[in-house]
Amino acid sequence: TLLENGIQNVAVFAQKDVTWEETQAEKQIVSAMDRLDANVTVSFLWNSTLLEPAKLPYGSLEDIPDVFTAFRKEVESNFDIPPAIPPAEQLPQTPLGMLIKPGKMPELGDDLGVRNLAMPTQAPFSDPKAALDFEGGETAGQSRVEEW
Repeated sequence: TLLENGIQNVAVFAQKDVTWEETQAEKQIVSAMDRLDANVTVSFLWNSTLLEPAKLPYGSLEDIPDVFTAFRKEVESNFDIPPAIPPAEQLPQTPLGMLIKPGKMPELGDDLGVRNLAMPTQAPFSDPKAALDFEGGETAGQSRVEEW
């Protein structure tokens, strides 16, 4: 267990999503973390899209066009891209009293006890429900951005 390994406080950060399968996985993660013998904070962060949902030019989900091209054209014509945030010259120091020892990244199954999540078991992963198959990784991602 975490306490047996001297770990008393754990922060878990995961991507926030809106689809049914992903929200079920989020619930599984929270449930598994609640069962641990340590103080675990779970935070879900929105990073699924290039645009924040609150900044879209629509009043509600029903207003979003069904066809992506119509959505893209409306967003492109009505959206101001904010300036890039400059990179930090230096990262701030860890708060006083907080010691972070380098170590192995915990794994969901072996270290945190999360089991039976719907996760791909081999690469490349293909979902029969997907409209398109995407190849993962930085190089494939950069190629996709250039293609756009």
